[in-house]
Amino acid sequence: MVEFISEGNSDLELSPTDLKRFSFTTAETHFLFKGSFYDQINEVALGSLLTPVLANLFMGHHEKIWLEKYKGPEVLFYLCFVDDNFFLFHSEQDAITFFNYINSQHPNTRFTMKTEIDRVLPFLDVLIAAKPGGFAADHFRLHT
Repeated sequence: MVEFISEGNSDLELSPTDLKRFSFTTAETHFLFKGSFYDQINEVALGSLLTPVLANLFMGHHEKIWLEKYKGPEVLFYLCFVDDNFFLFHSEQDAITFFNYINSQHPNTRFTMKTEIDRVLPFLDVLIAAKPGGFAADHFRLHT
């Protein structure tokens, strides 16, 4: 991951050595829960200000690789916002094939899947509605 961050950010003012030190400081976290202390030895502490940044770097790096090596049914459309992903496929079976593939790529990632109901698909706080020929921006409306 240190190499990925270094190579993708030429204007970064941290050396690879500094990045390795930084990643070491986030490798183990201690926390208190219901009166007991715990050591978190995998992942970054939930609630840490670094968590979203590191999660985005991790997922961005891996999603790029996973999508490049995917050889299954065609992904028609892909959108990512923080830790939410939106994929469109020709059929529900194509989506299931991809879903099974993506969930087999890393032991610490687990994706969930929502399918359209009555030609409407939820994504974040938006309902994306289909029209003949595809999805259109004028068909987006706030989910209430």
